[in-house]
Amino acid sequence: MHSNAHSAVLDKLTEQALANGLQPVDIQTIADICELSGRRDEEIVALLTAMFLCLREGSVCLEVSHAALLRRFDGLLDPEESASLAEAIIAKLQADAFLEFAGSSVDEHKPVILQRAASRTLVYFQKYLKHERVLQQLFHERLKISAAVHPRAAEIVPAILAGPGRPPGDFSDEQKLAIALALLRNFLVVSGGPGTGKTSVVFAVLRALLRTGLNPSRIALACPTGRAAQRLTESIRAGVLGLGANAGADSVLSTVLASTLHRLLGYNPSRGTFSHHRENTLPFDVVVVDELSMVDIVMMSRLMEAVPPQSKLILLGDKNQLPSVDAGSVLSDLMPRAGKPGFSKEVAKQLGALTGVKIDSSSEHDALRDSVVILQKNFRSQKHICNIAAQINALPLDNSAQQAAQLVSTLPRVELSRTQDSLKWPERERFVQARQEHGGCWFLPALNADVWSEVAAAWAKHHYQASEFLELAAATPAPIGVSAATEPLRRLFEQVQRARILTLVREGPFGCVGVNRLLSQLLRPGRRPRVNSLFAGAPVLITSNDYTLEIFNGDVGIALHSADHEAGLKVVFERQDEHGKKVFVAIPSEALPTHELAFAMTVHKSQGSEYSQVLLALPDEGAQRLLNRQMIYTAITRAKELAVICGRPEVLGSAISRTLERTSGLDLSHTHG
Repeated sequence: MHSNAHSAVLDKLTEQALANGLQPVDIQTIADICELSGRRDEEIVALLTAMFLCLREGSVCLEVSHAALLRRFDGLLDPEESASLAEAIIAKLQADAFLEFAGSSVDEHKPVILQRAASRTLVYFQKYLKHERVLQQLFHERLKISAAVHPRAAEIVPAILAGPGRPPGDFSDEQKLAIALALLRNFLVVSGGPGTGKTSVVFAVLRALLRTGLNPSRIALACPTGRAAQRLTESIRAGVLGLGANAGADSVLSTVLASTLHRLLGYNPSRGTFSHHRENTLPFDVVVVDELSMVDIVMMSRLMEAVPPQSKLILLGDKNQLPSVDAGSVLSDLMPRAGKPGFSKEVAKQLGALTGVKIDSSSEHDALRDSVVILQKNFRSQKHICNIAAQINALPLDNSAQQAAQLVSTLPRVELSRTQDSLKWPERERFVQARQEHGGCWFLPALNADVWSEVAAAWAKHHYQASEFLELAAATPAPIGVSAATEPLRRLFEQVQRARILTLVREGPFGCVGVNRLLSQLLRPGRRPRVNSLFAGAPVLITSNDYTLEIFNGDVGIALHSADHEAGLKVVFERQDEHGKKVFVAIPSEALPTHELAFAMTVHKSQGSEYSQVLLALPDEGAQRLLNRQMIYTAITRAKELAVICGRPEVLGSAISRTLERTSGLDLSHTHG
């Protein structure tokens, strides 16, 4: 390729990369790295551009091969341009022309590190290779540690499985295995979709561990976000409440409070340091981390360094859900590579004796496979939604466009009737499956932004105006301080949690900002133009943590008038007291940390939440890097009753035929203990 032509391709790559997630600060960093190394080869600039794109999309590193680079440049350059640029990069690499620019070890203190392992060549930014190496080492060390089987395990596990209010039939076989495995091993990973009972496993495990003599003050519960931590705390308290008079010694679990991972590790934002690390480990015997799919590789390596080797580490999440916003896919990396999980003969025998579950075993002793349980049985969500989610995940990774289009064609279509100038959202009874089940997963074709705006307006009128929600909100004053639940407050929060619009993007007509603005204009009393201000009945999403007020990123409250209507609006949040009972707390709107309206939110923000009904908006164009099956899976599995996907059929087909693959050098397969 001639130099001028090469420069034109590089300019095009940069322009397209900026339109697909690259940030201006990345461009400046590329220039700084080139200046530092004394090299500004066009191949180096292209390689760094690809690396930053990978990082922005969550990959820890970039694989340097012809096929991998072609995939990386797909959609950014023409096929001929991609092939020529990929060949030029590989030629430079093979000629060792990158030696001044890239080191081969983290000890060389170069910003870019080149790693050749087996048949792969991977290029990292030094920070991420360092954390990956730490994580791999600590995982291998932990998997080699065998926990001593408690002498009363054969008594404790059956007692928990058949305990008060929980006959054995209430637990799935996989849940039983997870509960028993927690007593057999110091490391446990539990993956399962919404409604598969992950928090039920946590509660049962904690009850079992208490019977081994564990002091509850030596238990730590943590999540990546404040809202997820609060939900975990509430789930444990609800579990204690469900035991009623039979709670006994288990009632002490109500005092175990979950925190964010940052708070657990003692993060100091001004210094960017953690008080707990390898030299000052956490003072806990059991550490439970929920919503692991949202944890990035840097935070995971910090956590692994801080958890003492002898402590029990239990990780939970959904392997099919969207991975962390930042780099890494830790939960996916922990999943067994070959087929479904299976236990070694020794562990299978122990689990069978404790649970009575028949288990397929392998002659191979793989410490990782012996530490993983995948929950399959769904206890809550609508079966049709679960079936569609499973079909999406079962699509082949390659050449799945035809199967994806066929799957989209099988979804029942929503038809909206028109009344005068607007569309009308169907009543609940219209969404009936063959087995007379309300809900399911439906598709609503919308070919452009104008149609989508009408659909969103019809949804809003149905869920907020026709239901008299706004009238109830206007007539219900905010409680003073912390208040016991009242019937109006219960009804308001049930309504808000009943329905949510989810979006892939923030900006534009298909983004949550635009949808919230549209619905605010539609629903605000008097239709006043102050579209970003709150009004009685407006759902409010908190976007940062405030530990003083005890409200967290992801919390959703409802704006209500003060009792005297003179003190302005307050935002009311639903809570649990220490006994697991529902209470409400009101905070003046001007005292809130950063927040926004929550009629609609991004799929990323919805992780860990569940709603009765979900409407998913697919952009009519653009957002290609966000169109993937993990995004669709995460969105529709937020719905317990009804999921409606709105967009063009070909956009949905494209999304579910494309999986979000994050490149990583982390290898935990065949770790023998």
